[in-house]
Amino acid sequence: MSDTTGKRNGCIRPILAQIIVGIVGIVGVLAGTYFASGLASRESERQRIIEYYLLVFSQRIEIIERAANALGKTPGIEDLWREYKESSRYPSLEISKELADYTGEFEAVLWLASIYFGPETRAAISDLSDEEGPWWDKSPEKTDAFMVAMVEELGHGIEELPQQLRPRD
Repeated sequence: MSDTTGKRNGCIRPILAQIIVGIVGIVGVLAGTYFASGLASRESERQRIIEYYLLVFSQRIEIIERAANALGKTPGIEDLWREYKESSRYPSLEISKELADYTGEFEAVLWLASIYFGPETRAAISDLSDEEGPWWDKSPEKTDAFMVAMVEELGHGIEELPQQLRPRD
């Protein structure tokens, strides 16, 4: 009897070893898949965050361009304003419409800047708003402060912004 038991144990051990190796292999594959999917999920989330930051950054660049474009038209707008004020009792509807378009564009820039930028830009907008008169008559110091604040806050709240794109001190 002991001879048969020894043969059975001899047959069972290789089978048992193969079963254990198979189970370990399956557990290894499952663990690897679990960890890989976790890493892929984290990488996917990081990629979405970076895409969001790039969208915010590009919107900020566009707002700065729009502000620079509007402020660059100030001399011509001042001429229109002078003509509007010096016109007869009934100013030209065309000049009035042009001035309204310029004002609407600049107001949109201010609104977007207050949304997309940080506290320094909002403070500069507040300073601009405190000064009386149309936006094209604002002091150059205040309009410059507005532009500088936007440039300095390009990376505000964006942790993933590459160092090359951050403003220099």
